[in-house]
Amino acid sequence: FGPVRMVKAFYDLYKKQVFDYKAARIINVVSVAGLVTAPQMAPYFCSKHAAEAFTSTLRLEMDMMGVKVIGVNPAYHGTNMVSDAPNC
Repeated sequence: FGPVRMVKAFYDLYKKQVFDYKAARIINVVSVAGLVTAPQMAPYFCSKHAAEAFTSTLRLEMDMMGVKVIGVNPAYHGTNMVSDAPNC
């Protein structure tokens, strides 16, 4: 789970750095699939909902340090994953 590893890698740096935390940002690119659901793609949608929940929780935790956490949810884009899925 890449976003968790990235936050862990930089967390100590956020705590130790002497800079204006008001300018610090963490941006997670998730997917619109983290906000909706569709049939026959449960594993994909579950993973995106988990990433969305992680971003929301991280936003609350990092706010105490003045670090802004932003989730970006791009919409659907036709890929092989979608075209190879059943009933798509």
